[in-house]
Amino acid sequence: MISPATADSRPGATIREGSHDPGGRRSIERSQPQAEPSEGPPAKKKRHLSEAQKAYQKSHRRACNTRKQMREFESLVSDNTAAVGCYFRRPKANKLALFPAISEELAIEREKRSQEQAPGPEIRPPVTPREPTEEEHKAALEEVERSFHAVREGYVHCNVRTTFRIVFVVELLKIASLSPAERAGLDCLCAFVHACRPFVDLPGPPAAADIMAAIGWSEDSTRLDILPQYRNEDAVRTDPEGYAKLLEDSARAGEVLWDMFTTLGNVAAENTRKAIRKLGGLTGPVSTLAFPSQAFWNNNTDDKHLNTGEEADAQPALSFGLVLPTFKSTGKIGLEAEGHRVDNGQFVFPDIKQAIHFPPDTVCVIIFRAREFAHGCLAATEHGDSTRLAMCIQPPVISKLASKTPQEQPLN
Repeated sequence: MISPATADSRPGATIREGSHDPGGRRSIERSQPQAEPSEGPPAKKKRHLSEAQKAYQKSHRRACNTRKQMREFESLVSDNTAAVGCYFRRPKANKLALFPAISEELAIEREKRSQEQAPGPEIRPPVTPREPTEEEHKAALEEVERSFHAVREGYVHCNVRTTFRIVFVVELLKIASLSPAERAGLDCLCAFVHACRPFVDLPGPPAAADIMAAIGWSEDSTRLDILPQYRNEDAVRTDPEGYAKLLEDSARAGEVLWDMFTTLGNVAAENTRKAIRKLGGLTGPVSTLAFPSQAFWNNNTDDKHLNTGEEADAQPALSFGLVLPTFKSTGKIGLEAEGHRVDNGQFVFPDIKQAIHFPPDTVCVIIFRAREFAHGCLAATEHGDSTRLAMCIQPPVISKLASKTPQEQPLN
């Protein structure tokens, strides 16, 4: 017989009064214990940082970002110590069309081509954008002056904010600050380019022709040569001594250009030189020194039929640009005190809103990713005899569908 006290003392048991089983004993009804209401984890107290702690965290993040930038710089550009006074830029990357109407026209044409079914490995010429109108040039200049960050002096690294990938490394050198050897080298390079003009035959009016499109590298990339398709054979036969002198100076001119590239970025210069030699060994000089002034609509990264000499998983070779003020009549370096004046013509990267200016009495040297970021020059206004000499070292783009003899595909 279980007493009420004993039954009541059992955990989880209750006694219903007046309820008996057939044997006359009280029935005991077990019930589950009542579950207590569940409660979530206690809320964490918000940590309030002091001003000193906030400053430390900000400084720590900045130091980490700088280390990431420097690792990218040392592996792709230069393993030498960066110049004193280096300025870092970390802009966001967003697609921007400086000439929206032309971009829309190109998109329509490319879509039309993609839908066409070619019967075989047909090689079609690349889609060429039209020249911007005067109104489009004006609108682009206004957009650049309004919203782009201007680089006018010094030594600047520019990396994408989210990926830390280098877009460009630029240095603007005052001509007065050049050493005698550096100035002599640039004078030699300018004299060589000017001496090439009588022996160059470019299509189109001479005033609009870019002589650097006719000059490229020798097979071993040690000297500059006039590309065979642009060589004026009549002028060579008429003045054999002048042409022989030109060939003598070609090695020195090429050395000056490589020295400037190596000084700014020795790792980038070596990688680019290897890529040029790899492709140049096929048919001789295939890489011109033309500056990519209208590469706003490059679509190379999406073109499966292009080959830049690198493996698919390798980093594309970087490009090197040199821009300096010269006079048209003599080819010599032009100074503001001598009446040299060229307005605008900024070198811009629309997707990151960066504009590199060319102040008077300044030489610009730049290493940049020509294959991955749209870029180009705005329209420049040249006064009188003034102009700018711009040249670029970069591996050529060869069509994989072409025959064994590569045909040059200039970026611009």
